[in-house]
Amino acid sequence: MKFNDKELEELLTINEQAKILVRGLTYTEDLGEKIFDCMKNKTKLDKEYIQKAHNNYLALCLIGLNQCDSKVFKKLDKYMEENK
Repeated sequence: MKFNDKELEELLTINEQAKILVRGLTYTEDLGEKIFDCMKNKTKLDKEYIQKAHNNYLALCLIGLNQCDSKVFKKLDKYMEENK
């Protein structure tokens, strides 16, 4: 899935928030590197990492930081629904 720079920045920000606020997420370092790589090389984010990015939004919602109204989350959510 392809994201523009602004969307990738949001994904990176959400990943950093999840890394700090939700202990136990073991994938945030790797996901951050993949998002940064997509920004640098203008490449697509693989399905595995889309799932992890989607999980970050859900994890933040569980602790009361609802980011699920963002357009990026809705794009991720639609992708997850269509690619079960």
